[in-house]
Amino acid sequence: MHVSPRDTTVDAFATARANALPARSGDPAGATRQEIATGIEFELVTQRSAFDALEADWTALYEADAPAGQPFQGFAFCWHWANNFLDETGGKPGRTTLSVLTGRRDGRLVLVWPMVRVTHNGLASLRFLGDPVCEYGDVLLASSEPALPLLRAAWTRLARHARVDFIALPNVREDAVIAPFLAEIGAIVTKQDKAPYMDLSRAKDFAAYAERYSRRTRSNRRRKRDRLAAEGSFREEMVHDGPVCRARAVEIIGLKRKWLQHKGIMSRALSDPRTTTFFADLAEGKDGKYAGCRIFSMHIDDKLVAAELTLVNKSRLVNHVLVYDIDHDRNSPGQLLTEDSLARCFTDGIERYDLMGPADAYKMDWADGVVAVDDYAVPTSLLGRAFVSIYLGFGRERLKKIVRNLPEGVRRHLASYGATLLPMI
Repeated sequence: MHVSPRDTTVDAFATARANALPARSGDPAGATRQEIATGIEFELVTQRSAFDALEADWTALYEADAPAGQPFQGFAFCWHWANNFLDETGGKPGRTTLSVLTGRRDGRLVLVWPMVRVTHNGLASLRFLGDPVCEYGDVLLASSEPALPLLRAAWTRLARHARVDFIALPNVREDAVIAPFLAEIGAIVTKQDKAPYMDLSRAKDFAAYAERYSRRTRSNRRRKRDRLAAEGSFREEMVHDGPVCRARAVEIIGLKRKWLQHKGIMSRALSDPRTTTFFADLAEGKDGKYAGCRIFSMHIDDKLVAAELTLVNKSRLVNHVLVYDIDHDRNSPGQLLTEDSLARCFTDGIERYDLMGPADAYKMDWADGVVAVDDYAVPTSLLGRAFVSIYLGFGRERLKKIVRNLPEGVRRHLASYGATLLPMI
């Protein structure tokens, strides 16, 4: 009987990388990987009903042990994603199904590795649940557990049952729980980026923080603010949860699409109509599933001119979507909104404002520092190895660079077709 590479490579890779790993300095004395796994009950959740049943335990683990500034592994965020992006009908291109690995010790949930299985154009992959709207990928792990030994055992279980061509682990921060493990197994880095942030804990209030900007910069912003306010009735508004927040999220995504079209930028996430409904559900906290979403917006005569959709987690704010009306470009409403948002952060006890990647020049103008954010991939078949090496590791970024260097008019035309022109990776 013929056995395809996909049938053999997963177990071979998992066994070589995980079962053969010796005890390390971070493991309990004399412990092997097999001993560490004793007492841990793993379960691969593939059915929606089983996923929903995890809510209470998942939320308890998230609230107790999720790293600050990692809102994308909360149950509410993942639940809204599943409602909008999970394919439960099957049998169509791009099929996406649950593959969430959980680990329990004495009945207590101590590990959630949120993944989905995706098939597209003949390739099967595992990737973080949340793609393409999850900006930081990671696992949830109880702080009482030895991280590396448990992740080794979990990886063995996950890879053994995957039956995929490659495992994609995008947007992993250098301080993520999973980062040391990926370095240990030699996961291939397919993309490198940085996420700028502002450290607000360095100042007692916004007035003191604003001293970091030159007098000329502050004066220029005041002039732009005066010109903008002179255009009509000016107001700013903060909303979170409920129907008003939902409607504002829909408006924001529409404005972002308009902005991307004008700039000739293709976005796989924003070209997908499901993204609008996802952010609407997230902003509303539909069915009581609140993910810390809040929207700060700027209006002139009730017209939206700038807005940010953010997620707040443990004194850190993650700016998920920032947009301004291109018609008001000369007065930089996006900059003015960011400045006012920073001032509110001091009032609200926010200690870090995360601009996320990519590390664009306008973000670096604000930033106090950056955190490395890398994409990783692990091929698990011969076909997957070719795809990871040729496309993910080489061709993808070059293709994007070619598109960025096209004349603006051509880019706008291509952007009107959305991300369907690029592979869904």
